[in-house]
Amino acid sequence: MDNNFKLVTLNVGGKTFITYYENLKQSDYFQDLIQNKKGEQAIAIKGKAQQESFFIDRDGDTFEAIMHYLRTYEIIEKDPDQLRILEHEAKFFKLKSMAIKINQAIADTSNNETYAVKQSATMFNEMDLGDIKP
Repeated sequence: MDNNFKLVTLNVGGKTFITYYENLKQSDYFQDLIQNKKGEQAIAIKGKAQQESFFIDRDGDTFEAIMHYLRTYEIIEKDPDQLRILEHEAKFFKLKSMAIKINQAIADTSNNETYAVKQSATMFNEMDLGDIKP
């Protein structure tokens, strides 16, 4: 059987994810974990012959966004605070391309927030407020 299509079960912070090795191999972290049966904050779990199983002591909710990226190459998170958390996790899992995309999304979000503040200030300057000063 082709190893790329071997199923891998990940229990991340109590949440179970099942995927193909093909999806995980873009991460050096997962390559090391699967090949060496050990990784930072992770242990191998005895599983079925054709299926690798691992427990990883990380946040399972955040890992959902990691799995989404591994399957689609899309960043679904939009909140800047959550993006920073996701960026930290992407770096932990050695997903350099994901961390770069997240960093760009954070920068884009910051630019939009700055624009909105400037837009509001300009709006007040253009309003006829009479004796009221902004």
